[in-house]
Amino acid sequence: NTIKEQISSGSINPEADYDKLKNEPIIDTKNFYDVEPSRAEQRTFEYIDTDKIVGRPNADNYKNGWAHEYDERGGRISEIVDQIKNPDNEDGIERIFHTEEETTDRIKLASYEGPAGPIYSVFDGTHRVAGIKASGLEKIPVEIFRTEYPYEKTSTDSGEVADWQDKLDRGFITGSIEKVEAEDGERSMLKVEKEVLPWIRARNQNDVFKINQIYEQQYPGALEEI
Repeated sequence: NTIKEQISSGSINPEADYDKLKNEPIIDTKNFYDVEPSRAEQRTFEYIDTDKIVGRPNADNYKNGWAHEYDERGGRISEIVDQIKNPDNEDGIERIFHTEEETTDRIKLASYEGPAGPIYSVFDGTHRVAGIKASGLEKIPVEIFRTEYPYEKTSTDSGEVADWQDKLDRGFITGSIEKVEAEDGERSMLKVEKEVLPWIRARNQNDVFKINQIYEQQYPGALEEI
């Protein structure tokens, strides 16, 4: 019903606006590599704000951002808009969102909970998200994966462990590091009780900077105190 109400309100674009898509905020999901929640963790199916979806796989490889379509899927964005703009096309809407029953075909997003609210990156459903953005739908149902605390991560990489320790020492992360035995030998395990930002664990400071920039676009001024 939430989707139908948006469609019936007349706010849906009559056709895909590729120029607008090119200028939508976007960041490559590789910037979240060190911090993205596992798909094995608990997930929920809920409505979220479309404009808060900012992460797309391989975004750095495409100059046209969200408007990019893979060669074998050319025209998919326009196809999604056509499906959405017809409120009587329930089968088409269901093929996009899969709201009737749980399925592996739902749009899947990773959530990163900042101080003012979340931002999201796409696990599955990139073309559908692009088409939804092009359609003008403001809220959509998606499957969300979140980091849950206390959070644990193991590593044998001494550089990564040193980075954890540095962030613990500086107060960016509250938690501890301990040694654990695994089948392949001894590992270090980071236990996170809380952290100033979920992406503070990114080892590359440039990744932290890029995510901060995209977050500030969505929530202006939210990171000033941090």
